[in-house]
Amino acid sequence: MKKITIWHTNDVHSRFEKFTELATFAANHKDSENDLFLDAGDLADTLSVMVSGTKGLGAMRLAETAGIDAMAVGNNEFLAGIDVLRGMAACGVPMLACNITDLEGRPVEGLAPYMVLERAGVRILLIGCCPFFRHVSFFTDNAGVKLQDPVAALPKVVEEERKNCDICVLLSHGGRKRDLEIAEKIPGIDVIIGGHTHSVAQYTELSCGKIIHQADCYAQSLGKLELFLDEENRITGFNSGELKVSCDPDAELSRVLSEETAKGEAEFSRTLFTMSRELSYDPFGECPAVNVVADSLYELYGGEFAIINNGIIENGFSGDISRMFLLKTSPSILNPTTVWWRGRDIRKALLASFDREFISQEGKGPGSRFTVLGSLSVSHNVRVEYRPEKAPDMSDMLKITVNGEPLDDGRLYCVTADDYMYRGVVGYTMLKGSEKPEIYYKGYIREMLERTLNDPEILRHADEKRIYITGRK
Repeated sequence: MKKITIWHTNDVHSRFEKFTELATFAANHKDSENDLFLDAGDLADTLSVMVSGTKGLGAMRLAETAGIDAMAVGNNEFLAGIDVLRGMAACGVPMLACNITDLEGRPVEGLAPYMVLERAGVRILLIGCCPFFRHVSFFTDNAGVKLQDPVAALPKVVEEERKNCDICVLLSHGGRKRDLEIAEKIPGIDVIIGGHTHSVAQYTELSCGKIIHQADCYAQSLGKLELFLDEENRITGFNSGELKVSCDPDAELSRVLSEETAKGEAEFSRTLFTMSRELSYDPFGECPAVNVVADSLYELYGGEFAIINNGIIENGFSGDISRMFLLKTSPSILNPTTVWWRGRDIRKALLASFDREFISQEGKGPGSRFTVLGSLSVSHNVRVEYRPEKAPDMSDMLKITVNGEPLDDGRLYCVTADDYMYRGVVGYTMLKGSEKPEIYYKGYIREMLERTLNDPEILRHADEKRIYITGRK
C-alpha cells in the first residue's frame, strides 16, 4: 500500500500572513518523497499593496519559498493583464492552465497546460485550468487573454498524456459547479483540487468515481487529501479534511513577506498629487467623497446620470494622494460600466438605500472588497427627495428628477455605474442586468479616481446637495 498526501490551498486572496502559517505547517509535516503542496489559484489578489506594487512578483517569490509544487491560474492572476501574468509565470513556481491563450490564440509564455511529477513511485499527471466566464468576455479581453471552457479544453490533454501516467490530478480554478461537470463528462481524471467558489473541504465529494476537494478561502484552512494506492498504482481509498492551523511562521517566509511588502509599499507610496481640499466620507448618507465618485463616472463615461453605492470607497480624501492610498480607499476590482435600467428599478434601488439595515449589509460579490454595501449616491444632475410620510405610494415617497425632469418609471435610462451593480449578485439586485448591451470601461474605480481627484471641474460639484429627506416620522 502506498500513500500520497496532497496539501493544498486555494483563494488565499493575498492573506499572506495567515498563508505563511499554512505553508509552515505543510512544510513541517510534508514528506518530500511522497507528498505535494498545491495551490488552486487566486493566491495573488491586487488588494495587497505587495501584489500591486510588485506586479505579482512578490507573491510568486513567497509561493516559491513556501515550497508550492504547482499552482492553477486563477482570475486574480490574470486580471492585472497578460504582461503581469507573463512576469509571474517566469518566477519559478509552475503555473498551470490548459484553457488560456493570448488574444490571438497563442500560448501565454511561461504557462504550461500540465506537468508530470513522481511521488512514491507514482507518475502523476497534474493539469491546470482557469475559470471560464460563459457570458462575459470584457474582463478577459481587457486583460489580453482568452479563455476556453475547460470541459472543451481538457479532453485532448487527458487523452494524450494520461496513458503515460498512473493517476491524473486536475488543479482547477473553475469552481464547484464546473468541477462537477468535468467529473461527469471527462474520463481519466482521478482527483480535482478546486478553487474559485470558496467551498470548505468538508464537502469533499465523489462524482463518477472522482474525488473533488476544496479548502475554504482566505487562508483560513489547509487542505489535506491522503490518497491510498495499491501496488499497481491505482487509488483504492482516501482521507480528506481541512486543518485550522495556528503556528509561528517560518523565519524565511516571514523575511520574504516583509521584503516584498516593503518593495510594494515603496513603489506605491509616491505622492501623485495633493488634494486642494478635504472630501469627507459617510457610508450611509450623502457625502462629498462619494459625490465625486458619482460625478467622475458621469463626466468621464457619460450616460444620462451616474449612480454608485457608497461602499465603493472606505474613507474620504485629503492631503497627499498616492496609489497606496487609493488602493486602501478603493480596494475593489470593479470597472466603470454603462447600463440601461428602467426608471422603476432605479426608484426601487434608491428607496432601498434609505433602509439602514439594508445598506449595512456586507458587500459581497465578485470583485467587491466592500466593508459595507452603503447607501446610493448620484451625479450632480440628479435630485432625490425622500418623503417617508407619503407611504405607501412609492412614486410619492421618492421624488426623483434627472436634469430637472421627473424620473419616468417606464422609461429606459442610460446610466453609468460599475460592474458590481450591473451583476446584481448581492445588495441592489433590482438593478441586475441591462436591457441593452452593457459597456465596460478599462481600469478600476481607483484608477478613475487617480485621474479625477485632482480635476477642479469635477471637484467643484462635490458639495452640491442631491439627496433630501423631508417629513421623517
